[in-house]
Amino acid sequence: LSAAVASFEGWRGEGFDPLVAGTLLLTGPLVSGVFLVLQVWGQRHTSATHAAVIFSLEPVFAGLAGWMFAGEVFRARAMLGGALILAGMLVAEVPRLRVEPKASVRRRIWGTHVP
Repeated sequence: LSAAVASFEGWRGEGFDPLVAGTLLLTGPLVSGVFLVLQVWGQRHTSATHAAVIFSLEPVFAGLAGWMFAGEVFRARAMLGGALILAGMLVAEVPRLRVEPKASVRRRIWGTHVP
């Protein structure tokens, strides 16, 4: 699609690399199609909490891939920020990690009878 739009702007295929084109043709449909189907199938066979925890790990895997393949350097501040975000996502999604208020506190907040 980008090549079609670029051709209207005057690009005539200069610098065309068959290796890059083959890589794009392989990874585009593979990632967009096959892995999306696998993801939907996997979500159907697990709980919402497990799916949320798995998706909360996506930035971790992206950071690891950037470090391994692109040589990205992560400073302590970036790692701390990422760890705090990940911890917050896990606390929000994993019931055992949540701290529930006592019934008396819920009664004061909501003004209803809470067992």
